[in-house]
Amino acid sequence: MIGLTIAGFDPSGGAGISTDIKTMGAHGVHGCAAVTALTAQNPKKVFSVEPVSTTYISEQIDSIFDEYAIKYSKTGLLYSKEIIQLVSKKVDEYDLSIVVDPVMVASAGDALGKSEIADA
Repeated sequence: MIGLTIAGFDPSGGAGISTDIKTMGAHGVHGCAAVTALTAQNPKKVFSVEPVSTTYISEQIDSIFDEYAIKYSKTGLLYSKEIIQLVSKKVDEYDLSIVVDPVMVASAGDALGKSEIADA
């Protein structure tokens, strides 16, 4: 089985796509990832968040589906309303069953996305 995580990257390895892929692997699932944001953080502090363009997120997702037949996906950090709308479109386009993990705040308490995402 193959799964797809659509989420942010935490360089400390404590959250985001790296943790999602480890979790999938622990359950015998090959994990693929589309990165929505790059963070500079550690367990105590978020230094910055750099969103990935919707064009590039779309290309990542399409490139994965060009090779793999994926039925299941999980979302994490979706930085903006535009990213949420794109991911929703891709979920429909590829008929995915999805687990939504609405990541808005890091464990350290720092905001990870635009304030608008709470309403999206």
